[in-house]
Amino acid sequence: MTEEVFEKLPNRVKAALRSIDKNGGPETEIWLQEPIPALGGKSIIDVLAEPDGERAVVLYCNTVKGKLF
Repeated sequence: MTEEVFEKLPNRVKAALRSIDKNGGPETEIWLQEPIPALGGKSIIDVLAEPDGERAVVLYCNTVKGKLF
């Protein structure tokens, strides 16, 4: 995966990811593919491929943001 994947995400998703300090770059690109327990063990990319996936990712980021910041 290249840094281009982050840039191809919907703007709403990019904004949500940036709100939790995932600003693109190599580390974010790797993280986008890693399973996340709170998302049922699926990666961000996997969830985005599902119906209503964008909403689920934004909700996840908002939840994380509330716990971290």
